[in-house]
Amino acid sequence: MLRLYTTLFFFDQYKINQRIDYSLSKSAIKNWSTIRMANRPVSKTKLLPSKDFEYEQSYLIKVPQFVSAPYINCNSVTDQYGYASFEGNYYWIPGTKRNEVKILRYCKHIKISELLTL
Repeated sequence: MLRLYTTLFFFDQYKINQRIDYSLSKSAIKNWSTIRMANRPVSKTKLLPSKDFEYEQSYLIKVPQFVSAPYINCNSVTDQYGYASFEGNYYWIPGTKRNEVKILRYCKHIKISELLTL
């Protein structure tokens, strides 16, 4: 069951909340995203993304295996207050679980995510 909540703002004083329920199967969602949206004309030019991709596909070059990822992977543990330390700074991790987190250090920013154990 897929539930979407949308909020529409008409004026500053008026606010309408709308709840939309979609009961779609995985195949219906896949067909919508790969077939319907790929063959939908874009903007006033009426270009089709699937046709453009077929044309541009011959110009694409595969990235070699020796090229490293654009980030550095680090692991950290959250303390009792919910903070994870990284390079002398402390970042608050929302939630009540105090698990190990994965920190991806990019050139100008970082991304923090929980390590999931299966």
